[in-house]
Amino acid sequence: MADYAFITDFDGTLTREDFYWMVIHTCWPEGEKEYHHWQNGGMQDVDFLTKAFLQMKNRPAPLEQWVKEIPYDETAIPFLKKLEAEGIPWYIVSAGADVYIQLFCEMHGLHPEAVYANRAEFRDQQIQLFQDPDAPFYSERYGIDKKLAVRAAASFHKKTCYFGDSGPDALAAGETDLLFARDRLPDILKAEGKSFHEADTFEEAGAALKEKGWPLD
Repeated sequence: MADYAFITDFDGTLTREDFYWMVIHTCWPEGEKEYHHWQNGGMQDVDFLTKAFLQMKNRPAPLEQWVKEIPYDETAIPFLKKLEAEGIPWYIVSAGADVYIQLFCEMHGLHPEAVYANRAEFRDQQIQLFQDPDAPFYSERYGIDKKLAVRAAASFHKKTCYFGDSGPDALAAGETDLLFARDRLPDILKAEGKSFHEADTFEEAGAALKEKGWPLD
């Protein structure tokens, strides 16, 4: 395996909006109230996602249409393709649904080494999650334990980094050589006294990696 590997979150990091916000904004007007109920501890993360994804039926559309509308970091795709051209594997670790992540990658010609995310299917105009307590990275709260998944991906390589944006990503702190943080994650990491490198885009993360000697010429 390659000496270097790049590991990234998907929703809110590679993309600029969590998939559930697309659902809330387009066809689930009660969703914002449910979001605050979840954030205040009223339900588990995976339960909120399950409820949100089921609301997609209120706006019947093929999954391809949903994925086409995902706003994303415009610097991410050229950066990830550069990694591929340099022979540097990259991974996605996400508490979202693998079905839309994999389709996004297919639509943009991306080839991650692996996608560690909640197993899901798109049927009956909605995303349905499938939880397996026997899965290797299972988490009752998130569906997938990011700490374990990032640790597994990083174990195959000598130099690794992780890029995230929110609370669950803080769990991955210390599992890679570098931790890139954007959006809410910097404040969370500061409060926890954990080290990180702030970056808003994949381009910024790539520039920092190049300075640290990663083969990104």
